[in-house]
Amino acid sequence: MNYTTITIGGSNKNFFFSKVCLEFLILNCLKNKNVKKHIHIGRIPKFRIMFLRLILLSNGINKCKFVYMNQVKSLDLLSNYQGSIVISSAPIIGSLTILHCWKFRLPVLVYDPQIYCLNFPTFLKNEELVWKNFNELFYKFDFLIKNYKKYSAEYYEHYLFLKENKTLANNFLLDNAKRKYYNFNKRNSIYCNLNLFTIIYTLLSKSAYLIIKICFLLFYIYLKPLHKNIIKSVSKFLKINSRNK
Repeated sequence: MNYTTITIGGSNKNFFFSKVCLEFLILNCLKNKNVKKHIHIGRIPKFRIMFLRLILLSNGINKCKFVYMNQVKSLDLLSNYQGSIVISSAPIIGSLTILHCWKFRLPVLVYDPQIYCLNFPTFLKNEELVWKNFNELFYKFDFLIKNYKKYSAEYYEHYLFLKENKTLANNFLLDNAKRKYYNFNKRNSIYCNLNLFTIIYTLLSKSAYLIIKICFLLFYIYLKPLHKNIIKSVSKFLKINSRNK
C-alpha cells in the first residue's frame, strides 16, 4: 500500500538551516517506495519552495508528487486524507496541530525538540513514534506502516481521552510533566552537567529564533502594510495632480 505523507507548519517552525531541514525531509519521504505523494500545509518562503523543487528535479522525482497548499483556513481538511502519515514540524513542534491530526485518526511521527522545548511530550501516551534524527524517523516510518491501524485507533482514543475526560486528562498531563522534567533534569540537564558549551548554544539558538520571529512579525504586521499604504497615497496624490493639470 502506498501512503501520502503530510507536513504542517510555516517556516517559523520548520527551519531551513537545521539538521532536520524540511526540504530534505520531504525529499527522503518521496524517495521511499511506500510514498506516492507528499503534501505540505503552511506558508514557506518562495525561495525555499524553489530550492525544494530543484532538489526533487535533480533526484529524478516527478514534481506532481509534491503538493504545496500554503496557509489554510482550517485543518479540518485533514479529514480528506484518511490513511495518510503526518510528520510533525521540526525543530519547533505544533502540539495543537498534532491533536488535530489525531482527531481525524492520522498518526503523527513527532519530532523530539530536546533543548528547544522541554515539556513537549507531556500529552503523548508514549514515545513509540518520537524521532530525533532522519535515521530514526524513517526507521519509525517503516514501523508505523506495518502497524498503521493500531496507531491510528490508539491515538484517536487518546485524543478522545484528553478532550472528554478533563479531570483524568489534567492529572495525566501533570503527572507526565513531573516525570518528564525529573528524567530530563536527572540525565540531560545542562545545569546539572555544567556544560558551558551547551548552555551558550542553547541561549544563542533560542535568542536567534526569537529575534528572527520578532523581525518577521514587525515586517508583516507594520512595515508591509505601511509600504502598501504609502504606495496607495502616492498613487492617489499623482492622480489628483494629473487631473488638476
